[in-house]
Amino acid sequence: MKKIIFFSTLLFISLKAVAQVEPGSTLRYHFFKVDKAVMPEYETVMKDWFQKVQQARVDNGCIKAWVFRKIVPGPSNHSSEYTHMAIDVLMPGEEGTDILKCDVDYAELFPDLSEGMIEIMQKIMNNKERMYRARLQYVAGGGDLQPYAIYNLTKTKNRSKYINKHEEYSQTFTKYSDRGAWHSLQRMDPEGYAQWNWDYVTVDAYPSALIARKNVNRVPKNIRDKMLKKYGTGPEQRTIRERFVGLLIAKAN
Repeated sequence: MKKIIFFSTLLFISLKAVAQVEPGSTLRYHFFKVDKAVMPEYETVMKDWFQKVQQARVDNGCIKAWVFRKIVPGPSNHSSEYTHMAIDVLMPGEEGTDILKCDVDYAELFPDLSEGMIEIMQKIMNNKERMYRARLQYVAGGGDLQPYAIYNLTKTKNRSKYINKHEEYSQTFTKYSDRGAWHSLQRMDPEGYAQWNWDYVTVDAYPSALIARKNVNRVPKNIRDKMLKKYGTGPEQRTIRERFVGLLIAKAN
């Protein structure tokens, strides 16, 4: 019995480790627009079918993890123009994917589905507009994957200083709040493309919308004062261009 408990503990730890993103890792954000008329079918296929495809790619070493979220409609550009987002977490040290490792044998993965049914699944999955893709590098953060995530797209005023702050105080943002996870990433697309838009992302993730609304900043005064003295206030460090909410639909890791 003790061996079983010990093995289960090791398995739990290893699964949590796989879910963590290492600093310096490359991520790709994909933003989509799906028509309301086909949205229920699209989300069902992504959750019940394509998730298995992405899990196979994770198992093959194509990517480290994949996350698919629905964007909550709102006043910002991203929450009004896009309906969904997908995140690819690439393998540590890699900036692209190995085509051979990403190749999936659908007949082997879905032996109970006919070739025609697989084609229908693919057709539904592709029934969307791919609006744009952004390449990012993970800076700092931690925590488990959460159902409710707030994405803050910002334009930094001194990116290197902002990165230093997040590397130094990465644990502070979850330790003294109700966040289940917090992440910071810098955008790696050509500077000219992001210059007037956004070049950095912070993610505040929570178990639910209710907890997010009730979240209170409990950072001790001595830590807060030290942070302000060294790095300045939020508006002095960056401008938040947009903010939107993503609800977890599917994942693979």
